[in-house]
Amino acid sequence: MSEGEIDRWDDLVATARKTGSKEDWTSIGWMRNGYGMHLADIFSVEPPAMFLEATLKRELVAHGATLAASAEEADIVVKGDLRYLKVDIFMKYWADIVVDWEYTPKGGQATKASRHTYGENAAWTSSAWEFYQPLRQCEQEMMWLVLEDLGAVK
Repeated sequence: MSEGEIDRWDDLVATARKTGSKEDWTSIGWMRNGYGMHLADIFSVEPPAMFLEATLKRELVAHGATLAASAEEADIVVKGDLRYLKVDIFMKYWADIVVDWEYTPKGGQATKASRHTYGENAAWTSSAWEFYQPLRQCEQEMMWLVLEDLGAVK
């Protein structure tokens, strides 16, 4: 991340702490010390399924898709069931995302695929924004898998 992105990230975290309630946040992982003992939870202020859905929509539009207003209007319906999302730190940062996808073309049979992605990075400073990198890596790889799956749907 660039210096400006780090500052923006820190501003977003500070705003979330001031305006949000931890009861509204989702625990997506934890930090551990050098002995592997739990130190703190890592929270997402937005439910993970929501930010994955937003990422999928951006990716589809970026690749030329038009998002339909309803399933009946769509040429293909994409559904995902987020099974697992976790970030962790113990000497390194890592993240895992597992999603069960279902792709249903108009008038066709549904195709199902379970996809797992993994991201990692060295733990240098244990700052909050460093968790973002492996999670974003997982998220991007998941979108590539979805695009690949969509290309194979008949």
